[in-house]
Amino acid sequence: MATQHLIGTVNIQVQGNNATMSSYLHTTHKRSETSIDVANGTYEDEVVRQNGCWKISRRTLKLITFLNLASPQ
Repeated sequence: MATQHLIGTVNIQVQGNNATMSSYLHTTHKRSETSIDVANGTYEDEVVRQNGCWKISRRTLKLITFLNLASPQ
């Protein structure tokens, strides 16, 4: 299965070594030669700074739309 995830409009709120982050996403998943799934949503993340690096500690996906597109075989 081939996939593509496009992420944009990232909003970050930093509080010390913790932060919250939200971003919009658009995904396309090729299910077969005749079917794809298309979804739009928002990732809501909790991130922490450890040893100078930011890492996602929790991610929630909130779907806005989901559509399966298929053609007859």
